[in-house]
Amino acid sequence: MGVTIRFLVACIVVVLIYATTSMLREGGSAGGVRPLRKDLQELPLSLGEWEGEEGELDPEIFQKTGAVDTIDRTYRDAAGHQVILHSAYWDEYGVGPPHDPHVCYPGAGYRITHEKDVLLDGPNKSTCRARLLTLALDGRVEYVLYWYQHGDSVFVDRAGLRKSRQKWRGRKVWPPVFKVMLQTDGTGAEQAVKRLQSIAEPTFGWTQEL
Repeated sequence: MGVTIRFLVACIVVVLIYATTSMLREGGSAGGVRPLRKDLQELPLSLGEWEGEEGELDPEIFQKTGAVDTIDRTYRDAAGHQVILHSAYWDEYGVGPPHDPHVCYPGAGYRITHEKDVLLDGPNKSTCRARLLTLALDGRVEYVLYWYQHGDSVFVDRAGLRKSRQKWRGRKVWPPVFKVMLQTDGTGAEQAVKRLQSIAEPTFGWTQEL
């Protein structure tokens, strides 16, 4: 009798683990994931002092993103400075942010030499936290600023997505996860941060409607 009970308990544990794993892998949503409220392609070509043009994915960095949709733009200001913008969204996601820059850039040969958080000013006196990465490759320096959004949550790491997912437990339809990532070349960290912030803040304002 004792063996039978232990066997039944073990079976229940296995079933619970399988169910939990499946739920996490599928995004934890019972009824699916809604699409974005607007098309990513509607992101303005004019963002503050920046004017954009359509670009293409770097195949070495953005292999198999699994995203529903992506946009890639090159923005320039009047002084000729350049920022590359990449945004994507996913309707299938697990417990970690999809296509994490900590994975895709080192996978393309970059070395992350420094990272820190940067506050962005949003609409209605709101702020959000973005992550700034300093990258090195073949003697040159690049700076990448990125953040993810999931419903009204903005985050930069696994812990942030986990916290947001908890808020949606029990709801039938979940929001998608989307990412905004901005990259510029190395002309000094302070100048690069100011440049990235100047385009990130109007971008963040637009993404609040998604």
